[in-house]
Amino acid sequence: MKSPFPVIQCLAELARVHHADQPVFNELGFARIPTANGLTFDCFVPPEGGEMIVFIVIGEIPAAKRAGILIHALRANLHQDTNFGSVLAYHEERNLLTVQQTWMIHSLEPAVFVKAMEAMKQVADLWLNRIEPHNRGLEGNKVSASLPFFSEMRALRIA
Repeated sequence: MKSPFPVIQCLAELARVHHADQPVFNELGFARIPTANGLTFDCFVPPEGGEMIVFIVIGEIPAAKRAGILIHALRANLHQDTNFGSVLAYHEERNLLTVQQTWMIHSLEPAVFVKAMEAMKQVADLWLNRIEPHNRGLEGNKVSASLPFFSEMRALRIA
């Protein structure tokens, strides 16, 4: 798939910052960037153009109470060029809360991507340094991603 050059350029920088392999888009417009620190960046560029969507899968945390700390920090990273949303799914049988960031970047200007990447890195660092250390060794704690999530989010974006 051919994507706008600024998107490729900025994703390459995102991968570089996180010591990850360079993203390669498939024919549907999806690219996945697994990072050295265990996070996963899932990216989607609509073939018809428009904003790029970046998903950061930051894993599962036990008990909903810890999510408040995380979500509060995520909201602090908002700015006008990046629309942030979080997806929370509570798994009652395992007492786990899945947290997934969604960044919908409405501008392809490099300066906007730089701001977004800085915010993403802050959140990733928060997860790894403040939240994740409490969860190590707990059964079921893992970093995971689901591609069907893309179509659901795209439907929400269009709606």
